[in-house]
Amino acid sequence: MEPLDKTWNADNLSRSDVNGAGEGYTIVLDNRQDASESVSSDIPLTEARKMADKSDVPERILQMIGMYEYGDGSYKQKCLNFYRQGKFMEDYEDNAPWSGEFERYFPTYHDLTIPKLRGYFTWRTEVRKGIYRPIATSLAYIYLYELLNGIGTSSPEESLWRMQEFETEFLDTDIGDCSMTFNLHRWMLEFAVIHQLPKKLALSYALPSRLERDRRIAVLRNPGPYSDEEVFDTLCYFAVGNLETSPVVTKNPEEGRRLFAESWRHTLAHYSDEGKDLITACFGEWKQFPWYPLANSVYHETRELEDFDYELNECRIYQLRKGCWFVKSYEELFYNKKKINQWINETDRLLRLYLKTGHPFREKPDNAWATPYVEALIEADRQAKIEAAKPKVNINLDSLVQIRQDAVITRESLLTDEDRAEAAVELEPVDVVVAEPEAVAVEPEPEEAVVAVPEDDNEGTVPLEPLHRQLLLALLNGDSADELIRTYRLIPSVVADALNEAFFDEIGDSILECDGDRICLVEDYVEEVRGMV
Repeated sequence: MEPLDKTWNADNLSRSDVNGAGEGYTIVLDNRQDASESVSSDIPLTEARKMADKSDVPERILQMIGMYEYGDGSYKQKCLNFYRQGKFMEDYEDNAPWSGEFERYFPTYHDLTIPKLRGYFTWRTEVRKGIYRPIATSLAYIYLYELLNGIGTSSPEESLWRMQEFETEFLDTDIGDCSMTFNLHRWMLEFAVIHQLPKKLALSYALPSRLERDRRIAVLRNPGPYSDEEVFDTLCYFAVGNLETSPVVTKNPEEGRRLFAESWRHTLAHYSDEGKDLITACFGEWKQFPWYPLANSVYHETRELEDFDYELNECRIYQLRKGCWFVKSYEELFYNKKKINQWINETDRLLRLYLKTGHPFREKPDNAWATPYVEALIEADRQAKIEAAKPKVNINLDSLVQIRQDAVITRESLLTDEDRAEAAVELEPVDVVVAEPEAVAVEPEPEEAVVAVPEDDNEGTVPLEPLHRQLLLALLNGDSADELIRTYRLIPSVVADALNEAFFDEIGDSILECDGDRICLVEDYVEEVRGMV
């Protein structure tokens, strides 16, 4: 048995009072009020039918009240009632201002008392004339619901324009609650999509952070058309730590960015793991997810829509299929940031060895999957540099033929008449034979051997603040850092972040772990850190 709803039963049994027909009923749900108490004029619409005197209530409002149908009591029914009542009151105007507080999630006309209802329509009358005054946030939301449902507008474009005006004149001027902006932008994007409005409009209301992630994934998914710098910047976007400070890049920015970008292109082209490509391994599948446009608003769809696709960008496409909405995208929930950072760290390690720069990282077993891809790129780059260093010999055969012909003409011009008379026969034409040039043997330069250069004692030294050095020495000696932290009123997590950042360029990983109150060294890096401090 369904639970008894007090408002529903009281209103349902007294519906005939508004229409002026049928028998009346009285149900007493709470008899604590004295009979002598006067009934407040600020009463819900569901109780309006019991009013003895309705002379001060506009007939249009009473008619709207009578239109409400409870049906199955679902949220869908609530949205339908709002749409029907809103269309009925579409051109209604009032002049009974109301001020006060009113808070309710997903408010509709049915939730308002008559004074609040008339106050809302009075406020809306002025808004449509460009006059914005303060009003309770919940009532302002009713106005946005009207625009989403096309109540009071002639087209989707006008609805969107009215929403823009609402933001500019009501929210941006601090007349209204600016916290509404987030919902408003979400609805404007979704409204533009479901009505297939120009993509430029939809993009202007999408979350910038979401669009930026999509753009970055698009660069990594198809890096061919993008420059080395754009690909490298995108790797920095997803990297944990500051990849831009790697010695591979700081020593020779153009060369470093090129090698990182080419390494990514090569790995992307050749990677495969159980049928997954590299992008899928790092960001999950690009697939359909259920999408519920305008789900957190009061909205009733009246159109019969055919299937269509709405491409917001390369990585985000909204789709309608048999009445159900989907979004095809890479969802952040399925990102594997660990995977892409394993590749970044291993690439950084191998490029440091290749270019003989910076402190070499320790090999990590988890990163080994990336090694063959990066090594193959490095070997290809090494061979390309060897070929480029070979001297080039260019022989123009056409020029040799011309030179020989010119020599014949010159010889003829030098002969005297006596020389020609002595000739027993006429000069035969000279056949010019051009010998193929012998190949120039160029000794290949010996490939440079990778020689381990002994490190200078001070080369790997990391500059530290005295207090940070003292704290780190205590940890290296097996002592606790708690006393220093308490004495100098330090924040453990802040200290850990500062030291991790200071050693990142040399170690390529975090050397400290912090559980909130205590700091400890990562065992794998104890000896390396000891040698640097």
